[in-house]
Amino acid sequence: MMKYILVRIEVLFAFIFLSLLVGCGGDNAGSEDEVICLDVSPNAIDVVVRDSQTLELLADYASGYITDGSYVEDLEVKTFIYNESEGRYEGFSLSNTASREGTYDVFISVEGYTDWETTGVVVNRSECNVETVRVEAFMEPE
Repeated sequence: MMKYILVRIEVLFAFIFLSLLVGCGGDNAGSEDEVICLDVSPNAIDVVVRDSQTLELLADYASGYITDGSYVEDLEVKTFIYNESEGRYEGFSLSNTASREGTYDVFISVEGYTDWETTGVVVNRSECNVETVRVEAFMEPE
């Protein structure tokens, strides 16, 4: 009897998990057009910071911020950079934490390098969240 109850509980949990994965039904339930949004908040901008001559990654030594009108947010070292051609992660980039659409200006500084900036970085919203934009900052030694 106990084994039967445990099997029924496992089936119940599997059903609940699949229900959450597929969604809550509606007119398009199970259709190819259905969009399933995960409860994640991707960052709006990743900034890959490199030495312009050696291409060495500099995010560990960099600081930066983004602006969109009066909105200002500091960037943090947090996102891995994946090198598709080599099939490996090679280091970190600077990223923001807010999942916010907008048109941003990006400012980066690294000691021993000329400050870098770019303007007009557009982050769009998809059906579920924002589409992360990757920006390359090639820092010029002073």
